[in-house]
Amino acid sequence: MAASLSITPSAYNGTYSYTADDSAFSATGSFCVDNSKIVTLAGEISDVGEFVGKYDNTAEGLLYKLEPVSLTVGDDLAAAAAEIEAAITENFFPTPEEPADDADGGDDV
Repeated sequence: MAASLSITPSAYNGTYSYTADDSAFSATGSFCVDNSKIVTLAGEISDVGEFVGKYDNTAEGLLYKLEPVSLTVGDDLAAAAAEIEAAITENFFPTPEEPADDADGGDDV
């Protein structure tokens, strides 16, 4: 009798390097994915600051500690952390593509 084994990791620790599409910022950092969610995310953006996010069961999402280099860039740091979180989430848990709408609305035969 042949045996078969399929293993899917439930946790992944890694590092990232992220550059925004509009080149508004570049960031480097680390993350941990476990049980289909990001449980930690940390990063640094030169001249903007550092952030650390940890999964909170009550909030059902990451709660961040932001350390901006100045008060004027705090919102930018928060937005960048959210953008990086979304990119990593999409990488590990891609949104299923919707089937294209039938242009003529009729049945294909």
